[in-house]
Parts: sequence; structure tokens; C-alpha cells
Amino acid sequence: MRRLSGVLVALGQLTVLAAPAQAQDEAWKNRWIWGGQTGIYFYQTPTQNWEAAFEFGGHWLITRDRVGLHVAFDQIIFNSATSAVVNPFSPSGFNVVQFDGGQRIQASLYAIPLHGQFQLLLGGGVAIHRISDAEPIDAQTALELDNAFQAISEVDTKAFPVIGGGVQWNIGKWAVFGNYQFMPGTDSFLVTSDQHALTGGIRYSLTGASEEISTRRQ
Repeated sequence: MRRLSGVLVALGQLTVLAAPAQAQDEAWKNRWIWGGQTGIYFYQTPTQNWEAAFEFGGHWLITRDRVGLHVAFDQIIFNSATSAVVNPFSPSGFNVVQFDGGQRIQASLYAIPLHGQFQLLLGGGVAIHRISDAEPIDAQTALELDNAFQAISEVDTKAFPVIGGGVQWNIGKWAVFGNYQFMPGTDSFLVTSDQHALTGGIRYSLTGASEEISTRRQ
């Protein structure tokens, strides 16, 4: 009889422990989730060594069972960053340009292999970067200035593949997370180096991403 009582108590404890984990799953599977993030963006240009810029933004995460679609926007704040563009009308053959603002729009597909309070997100997608206010700072003539702006327009926007991963800690319908993203370098953008972003923030599980529709035969 004592053994039976011990088994029933153990089963009761397991049920109590399992209930929060199941509630966490229900709050984050098949959901529309909104969040905000902030962090540091690391980059290099032909005229600068590695620098760090501040970024912030918001995102949507739409989850199914073990996958999620992540769509985000970030504003990047550079501190008077500089780069260079080729200009045959410049005595040096190029112009130095300066910029302070940039935006990144991205869409990624993440695998979510773990359910429960702690989750991993691993995957990748596409990110479009745009430098919004680049202008030459050393042009001497109107012709040189016009061609500098033309050269800038050809390298101020670029689409990149993005690979990323992060961790998330769920607290009911709220979660805190940290994330890392990598984007490869290219010569056809004002930021020519590989790009790295370290961000963190919060998420909130808003509503279900799918509705179950049942029918009954009359």
C-alpha cells in the first residue's frame, strides 16, 4: 500500500512539473509573435578598420511546430562612417563618402528543435541593406560631385544571404532572447567587409497563427 501511495505521489509531481512545460509549448507553437531588438552591428569599409554601430528595430516571428518565419526591420546608426567610391572625374580616381544612417530588412526561416522554456533558433534567409544618407565629402567640381552621387547610388543598397542563430527563454507569453547574424562581404556595397550583428530583446506571443476548423456531419 505504501509503495502504491509513493507511486501516486510521484506521478502527481510529474504532472505538476509537466503542466508548465506544456503551457509553454502552447504559448509558442503555431503563433504570431511580435518583438523588439537592439544591439551592435560590426563592419569594416575601405577607409575604416572594424567599427561598431548601434542598431534597433522590431520583428514578427510566425511559428509552426518546429519552424518559424522571422521578418524584421532594423535601423542602424553609424557614427560618421566613411567609405569610398570609384570616380574617374576625381583627381585621385575615387571619392570619400560619409554616412550616418542605414536600414536592414530581412526574412529568415528558423528551425526550432527544442520545445519548452528554453529554445534554440537556427537558420538563415535574405537581408536587404540600404545606406540612406551617403554623400561625398571631397568632391571639388560639379561634374565630380554628380558622378560621385551616381557611383554612390550603385553601391548604397545590397541584398545579402544571412545566417543566424539564437537562444530564447520563455516566461509565459513573454520571452527574452539573444541572437547572432552573419552576412558576407562584397565589393559592390559601401560596407565591403563581412557583417556581424549581435542583438537581444523581448518577444510576446500575440495570437494563434492557424485556426482549427471542425465540421460535424448532421
